[in-house]
Amino acid sequence: MTIPDPLIALRAFIAADAAVIVLAGTRVFAEELPKAEADLQPRSTVLLESAGGPASRDFVRLGRTGVDVRTYGVTPLHAMKLHLAVHEALKHLERVVQTPGPVLLHSVAALGGPLALRDPDASWPFVFRSYELLAAEAAA
Repeated sequence: MTIPDPLIALRAFIAADAAVIVLAGTRVFAEELPKAEADLQPRSTVLLESAGGPASRDFVRLGRTGVDVRTYGVTPLHAMKLHLAVHEALKHLERVVQTPGPVLLHSVAALGGPLALRDPDASWPFVFRSYELLAAEAAA
């Protein structure tokens, strides 16, 4: 049995949000920026990265997955505006079957506040925030 990837499903959920589309277009990625995209930075872009999570302690087919979200922008203000759009979308995620997968995404909870930072190597402004995603571990 193949376990669907909740990070890819969450990427699709965020990429379909109208406010995110206005700010970032189709530039929503999982795990790393493609080289072609990285070469064009800084610009409004969302990057989701796996961040571990607690171990499952029972037989319920649900997983809690840590997700780190980086929202890049031309300026720190643009990065924060995109962060706020992504955060708003995630706050309203409630039991949705999302493709690819399909995966039943139950909820997302912020694990702290946003941090406005700059990439240490390239000096790109971005906002960082960690979330916990609750998703089914079986295809919906």
